[in-house]
Amino acid sequence: MPQKPCVRCGDVLIVFEGAARLVWDHDGPRAPRGARVWPSRPERAEINDHLDRGDPLLVILEHEETTVPVLSEELVTNPAIAALAHFTGDVGEIDIPFLDWLPGPLQERGRNFLEHSRQAADLMPRAVRPPLLVGCPAPGAAPVRFARRLAPAPLSGPALEELVEYVFRPASPVASPNTAEEAAVVEFGAPGASAPC
Repeated sequence: MPQKPCVRCGDVLIVFEGAARLVWDHDGPRAPRGARVWPSRPERAEINDHLDRGDPLLVILEHEETTVPVLSEELVTNPAIAALAHFTGDVGEIDIPFLDWLPGPLQERGRNFLEHSRQAADLMPRAVRPPLLVGCPAPGAAPVRFARRLAPAPLSGPALEELVEYVFRPASPVASPNTAEEAAVVEFGAPGASAPC
């Protein structure tokens, strides 16, 4: 089953930035066909309301540039998605715009986190990389946190609940209250190991 682009865990909204944002419709027992890029206008309004209330948001990043392969026949009834696709013959790719659903300052925080998480991951041997890197909270900022998947480990149910509890716990033994999110990355999934914040 495809990953939903957005799920709730208590009062925390979790968004999977990347290929999950291409929402597929199913036409009976036939193969899925592309429907749209998440979020729609009403969904975007819900996200803005969530942020305006100060409710927590966790954004799990895959890559800055995400492309999804598609066949031209999958897009016949989806002109909006077809406009995002680049084709060579019958095969194409759809570009998913990176963090375009977030307000500008949060997009910038997300881009900064992605770049710093890349640098942190590049310093680690593959054998000891955790499946997920989680950014430190930005002091005085909205309760928005970013995480980056380094391995295709599934994140659902109990794993998401544990992640939310870890990311939004009241006091973090590794996070300094005076440290900016873009300055550091902490590891989730590697017991006892963390990068300094």
